[in-house]
Amino acid sequence: MGFSVIPEPAVSGFTGAPGPQGLAGSTGATGPTGPQGPEGPMPTNYLKANDSAYQTSVRAIFQGDGTNNIMEWRNPSGGLAARIGANGNIVGQGAMYSAGGLQVGSSSTNWGGGAGAMLGLNDASTLPAANPTAGLVAYSEGGILKVRQSDGTIVVAQNAPSSFTPESLSALAWAGDPGTCTSGGDYSGVGQGRMTAVYINRTMTISKIVWHMMGYAGGLLTGSWAGIYDSTGTLKAATGDMSTAAYEPATQSAAGGGWSSSPLTASVTLAPGIYYVCWRFSYTASPVDGPQLLRWDSVNTCSSVMGVSNNVWRFAKFTSSATSAPSSLVPSTDFQRNSLQFWVALA
Repeated sequence: MGFSVIPEPAVSGFTGAPGPQGLAGSTGATGPTGPQGPEGPMPTNYLKANDSAYQTSVRAIFQGDGTNNIMEWRNPSGGLAARIGANGNIVGQGAMYSAGGLQVGSSSTNWGGGAGAMLGLNDASTLPAANPTAGLVAYSEGGILKVRQSDGTIVVAQNAPSSFTPESLSALAWAGDPGTCTSGGDYSGVGQGRMTAVYINRTMTISKIVWHMMGYAGGLLTGSWAGIYDSTGTLKAATGDMSTAAYEPATQSAAGGGWSSSPLTASVTLAPGIYYVCWRFSYTASPVDGPQLLRWDSVNTCSSVMGVSNNVWRFAKFTSSATSAPSSLVPSTDFQRNSLQFWVALA
C-alpha cells in the first residue's frame, strides 16, 4: 500500500518594489493618417497660392494691414527700390519705364487703334478746382487735353492759330500783337509817366524793355527811365539812365520806324502774372526830339481798367518827378485813366 504526498497550499506573499525600467523597444510601424482638421484663421499679412478657392481667378494674394507696405523691392544695399503702399499705390523710388503704352483712368486701352509708346487719358471724373503747389495738373475734359497751372491758369491744348506770337518776333511777352496797332504814333509827353500792362504766361527771364518807335533821332535827357513792376506796384527790374549810351534806345529813321529797346541793369526772372511796364521820358519839347511810340487807336478816351471786377489796369498815365525808377508805385492811386494806349514788349 503506497503513500501520496499532499502539497501544502501556497501562501501569497507581499508585492515587492518594482524593478528598474528596461530599455525602450524599437518604434512600431506608422499608423494610418487621421482626418484633416478645420482650416485655421487667415493671418493679416499672407501669401495664399494654389488654393482651389482662388486659383481659378488669381494665383497669389498679398493682403495688407492698412498701415505698412504690402510689398517692397530693395536694391543690393538694402535701400528701397519700389513698393506697393498700404492702399495699393505703386511707388517707384527711381525712374519708371514702360516698354509699351500707358493708360490712365481705365483698365483697358483707349488709344483709338494706336499701339506702341502712347499715353491715354480718360476724361477726369471730377475737374480740379484748386491750384496745385509747385507743379501742374494735366487732365482730359470732353476729350480735350487741359493743364491747370499753379497760378490757376488753365491751358487748353488745341491747334494753335497761325498767327504771330512774341516768340515769332524774338520777344518773350508783349501787350498785344503790334500788327493790330493803328498807323502813326504819339509822344509819351515830357516827364509824363506812362504804363502799359503785359501778361506773362510762364516763368521767363527778361533782360530788356522794347518799344516800337515810329521815329527817334536821339535826344532823351537825364532822368529818363523805365521799369517793370508787379501787380502790387513793387519794382522788379529797371533800366539805367536812358540818356546814356548804355541804356538809350536805338534811333529809328526809316518810314514806319522799328523796334528799339533799353536793357535792364540786371536780368530778372518773372513768374506768371500781370506786370506793369512803366516809363518816364525826358526830352526837349520844342522842337520835339523824343521818341514817337507806336500805339493802338487813341483818338478818343480809351479803356484803361478792364476785367470782370474792373481791377486790372491795361494802360495808364501817372505823375512822377523821379529821375530813376522808384522802388514802388501804388496802382490804385498813382495810375490815372488816359487816352493813349502805347505798345510795349519784353525780351
